Amino acid sequence: MIAKVALKHKVNSDLVFDYNFDRTDKVELYSLVEVEFSFSKTVGVVVALADKSRLKCKSIIRKLSNGPVFTPRQFTLARTISEHFLAPFGPTLLSFLPQLSKYEYAKIEKGISTASANKNPDKNLIIGSYEQRLQYYFQKITPDRQNIIILPTIKKIKSADAKLSHFSPQTQIFSWHSRMSPARRRVIWQSCLDGQALTVLGTRDALFLPFTRLGAVVIDEPLSFSYFEEQLPRYNAYYVSRELSRLHHSTLIVGESIPSTTNYAAVKKGLLALRTLPYKPKIRIFDSLESEMSSPSRAKIFRKAFRSKNILVVGPFSQKHRLVCRDCQTEKSCNKCNSQIFIQNRCAHCTTPLTNLFCPKCQSKNIKRVGFSKVDIEKLFPLDLKNSFTFCDLDAVENEPPVYDFALVPYFDLQYNFPYISYKEKMVGLVFTLSQITLNGVLVFSQKNRQLLHELSCGNYQPFVETQLRERKNDRFPPFTRAVKVICKADLTKAKKIIDDLTNQLKLPKPAYIIEKKLKWTEALFFLDHSFFEKNKITLKQKTTANLYFIVDPVDFGL
Repeated sequence: MIAKVALKHKVNSDLVFDYNFDRTDKVELYSLVEVEFSFSKTVGVVVALADKSRLKCKSIIRKLSNGPVFTPRQFTLARTISEHFLAPFGPTLLSFLPQLSKYEYAKIEKGISTASANKNPDKNLIIGSYEQRLQYYFQKITPDRQNIIILPTIKKIKSADAKLSHFSPQTQIFSWHSRMSPARRRVIWQSCLDGQALTVLGTRDALFLPFTRLGAVVIDEPLSFSYFEEQLPRYNAYYVSRELSRLHHSTLIVGESIPSTTNYAAVKKGLLALRTLPYKPKIRIFDSLESEMSSPSRAKIFRKAFRSKNILVVGPFSQKHRLVCRDCQTEKSCNKCNSQIFIQNRCAHCTTPLTNLFCPKCQSKNIKRVGFSKVDIEKLFPLDLKNSFTFCDLDAVENEPPVYDFALVPYFDLQYNFPYISYKEKMVGLVFTLSQITLNGVLVFSQKNRQLLHELSCGNYQPFVETQLRERKNDRFPPFTRAVKVICKADLTKAKKIIDDLTNQLKLPKPAYIIEKKLKWTEALFFLDHSFFEKNKITLKQKTTANLYFIVDPVDFGL
């Protein structure tokens, strides 16, 4: 007998390999085996069985599991992810498996057949505070089926576990994250295979569990930084959530503080139904921090903050700074991307080095460096308040515990105007998130966007999202195109030639940028029409090698 085996070994193709086995070994479809490949041992999964092969085949060394460890729907999901993210099929499928020892794999037993799908499942976008959304999720999970709730951090998972246990004591609840023991992982995997009624609270890789009776898929704050995986298979949890829901015909619930452009577009397209839960965010909006702190009324404005013990300060820190002319107060911008944030005289966004330190307006050389360091902030506050500050960059906010009295966003305008796709949404979403993890709310300092923040805090988010959509449509940005990043493991000169050849061969549009991120690693960003991407994704995948691969932005709904 012949087993066609997909390998964990990092082969850059979708090939499966034929191996002999004896009928008495009872090798089953979707079971794990150990095989020899390229003079070394590796793990594989049996994806098909045949009576014979045209090739001269090696034999399976041994079985690693006593039955199938995957379900047919997992197999289909792996195919979909592999095609969409331009990743090889074998490593994609085997990335679903938790890190277990061969002893633990051997304990996995054959589960039940995949159960029937749900009828007429809902697809909802829920807008409200985090606590409101969490309560809504608990009410919508199906007790007699399997459910999954994806949250961005382990802290939120543990907190939600305690709340759900109190809310629904009869529900069997499992947490799934990176700090679990192998034995615990194997127990949860087996429970899903056996079709037990349960609810999993997990991080992004919980989506790969072998569900057989999935009733509801829930993902909170789907555009969170933590949902992007840049290792093989380089997937995004939001895309996988939607595909998982589609495969199982299960309910899909998406939760946000305010509608993102992506989900608002999905609502307009009829792919999600919008439901808004009534809540009032705790947001107070002020002028710039420097002007407020130098005014006579600052003691009155911040008297509550002065009495606080824990204050979270969010901004672009980590050695970042601005460059301002002392003579005319003009801020210097990057010539390539117009960002006004620099790190050691390189653009913080595209890493382009500054060619000169002249003022772009008056040509003065009298340029001062204005930092975002702790010292710059602390100078504006009384000395006895310094120990109350915790400084945090934007992408780390979701990892902060809800223990703060206040949050300060001192440089909202500068961050809001960063030339990143979707950065405006992230900044607005940040303010709403901060208002929910602090006792007394968030203090935002903004000169140019005060009216916008006021409208959003009153629940009037439609003009903001509609504006973002129009801007993206005019600039041909996602969701009206597909963003594809090319990673080339070569220096800038060599990489430019490789990327130029790729562009000419496939008749790609010119890249939005080509930058050298670090020694022997270069990135290029393309914006491709959806139809062009679908037509050429097989060809793109064939171009993938160990030194050239693609990261596909999968979040959009293909407008």
